[in-house]
Amino acid sequence: MEAWYKAHLPKGSEKMNVNEGGASIAEFTTAENTPNQTLVMITSKNGQAQIVITHGK
Repeated sequence: MEAWYKAHLPKGSEKMNVNEGGASIAEFTTAENTPNQTLVMITSKNGQAQIVITHGK
């Protein structure tokens, strides 16, 4: 899933990507420090994923 977001969000929006021990977390931020800031956090473990999207400052 991280690859899809990385391909579709603006270049440089990926702020963190960690893969360790079968678990992963990735964080993307767009329009930082503006009222339109959007954060996408993706976590996955044991074949299950959770995506959290927040919008607004």
